[in-house]
Amino acid sequence: MTFPGETLLTEIWKTLSEKGIGKLLKPWQDRREGMVKIELSKLQVISNAEAQIDAEKLRKGITTLKSITTNDLILNEAGCRVESDVILDIVESSITNELVINGVRKEVNLANVIQYAEENLKNEQIASPTKKIDDDWLYRWRDYASEFSNEKLQEIWGKALAGEFKSPGSYSLRCLEFLKNLSQEEATNIEKIAEYVIDNKLIPNVFDLDYFKNEILPLELLLDLQSIGFLVGLGTPGINFSWESGRFESYEVHIQYHGKSLVLRHSDKDKTIYMSGFSLTPIAVQVLKLVKTKPNIDYIKYIGNQFKAQDVNVTLADIFYFKDNEIRSKNEMEI
Repeated sequence: MTFPGETLLTEIWKTLSEKGIGKLLKPWQDRREGMVKIELSKLQVISNAEAQIDAEKLRKGITTLKSITTNDLILNEAGCRVESDVILDIVESSITNELVINGVRKEVNLANVIQYAEENLKNEQIASPTKKIDDDWLYRWRDYASEFSNEKLQEIWGKALAGEFKSPGSYSLRCLEFLKNLSQEEATNIEKIAEYVIDNKLIPNVFDLDYFKNEILPLELLLDLQSIGFLVGLGTPGINFSWESGRFESYEVHIQYHGKSLVLRHSDKDKTIYMSGFSLTPIAVQVLKLVKTKPNIDYIKYIGNQFKAQDVNVTLADIFYFKDNEIRSKNEMEI
């Protein structure tokens, strides 16, 4: 094994190849055994760029379908050569230039998305999943992902494929439908709000807390996210969330926050902690895993103090184990 995620990458390429997905990257798949990974990625990007150039020439009438099919695309680096019919086999040679352009555009988009999926898998030191991706899910993903040329959205689609491959069932068909209609601006808004989501399920009531008095999360942004089905509860006093321990000897709850956890403890096992807020929808919980987010330590300490005011001991810790709703933390620090 030459890098941590090699086994996963080999498996995902086998799956995509069997389903005829990612034809534009097929030459690189065939050469994987003997090529250095960083050079391989570099060549894939060059090939995608040249395919886009050919499609643009067709669109402007600078060249014709025949002239492209009779001229090679040459990549001198590492001695690699890609025949242009690899690209143009994606679509039938008898269709019009406009359909060729559309076909090439989709395959280039798909190739870029798959590379983002590879980036997410290459450092994963986990075994290949025993359960396979559902065929219907994979074909739906292909059809939707191929329509996106924006890099931010391509990265999201790549993460969805990587996550579904690692753990089939992680992202529902309804989640794909949501992503299909997601704009770049909406994706950016989700990134903004993700920083303030706690326990993967709620945004604290921004109208009740001093932390949000400078409109870090404007009402307009929250309303937009509610209108697309990401949030629930705006227009009400807020939803009352509670955390019970379930332990027999004492109260202990771990509240997740982007790789961190607030650990709440009390001697009374029947203790319950509350917070008012706005709920993420089930689809939003899935989408949240696909956007870039860094923990805001000042913010989560502020939230910790809100819980501390309810007469519990609160520490901030790093999550090192999270499976089947069981959380284990280390490096605890008093708040």
